[in-house]
Amino acid sequence: MTLAMAVMTIMPSASAAQVNAGLRDEGIAFAPVALLSPGLASLLALRSRLGIDGLITRLVALPDVLGEHALLLQGCEGEAFADPLKRPDMVLVQDGQGQHVYEAQSTSSAQANLPAPDARATGAWIDQVMRDHLPLPLPIRNQLAVCLYAAGYTEDLNQARAITAISGFGRVAA
Repeated sequence: MTLAMAVMTIMPSASAAQVNAGLRDEGIAFAPVALLSPGLASLLALRSRLGIDGLITRLVALPDVLGEHALLLQGCEGEAFADPLKRPDMVLVQDGQGQHVYEAQSTSSAQANLPAPDARATGAWIDQVMRDHLPLPLPIRNQLAVCLYAAGYTEDLNQARAITAISGFGRVAA
């Protein structure tokens, strides 16, 4: 569990039912990688021992390994991190085929109201964003739009982008 989630008093869910209840009741839930994909959690745990940082990216890109949908973010393998200032290179893999949906941002976005770089401030900032008191940074909105599209919530990426631009999208998208 990340310290930011602990600061927000969001405990890791132990089941899909707990995730759904958290989303329904609070608009947010913490689903650990091991709950979503035990196999992926095992691979991520081996990463440091094997010294292969790009292992997951290489495995997911193989059609025989995937079979479903995945969003690959260059440089974010296994990290629960979304850079609020710079959008990473994004590839959406569906049915074994990669589609480049966003190029990496070469310059940082201008963003006011970012938290201090510590867990308590980040947790408080996330809470404010989820309650619609602060805007969600564009690089994170871009990632959310691709997730909505990949999950089948929208028919196309432009529709997903429109949803993330709407005030109060946090509860709607959850």
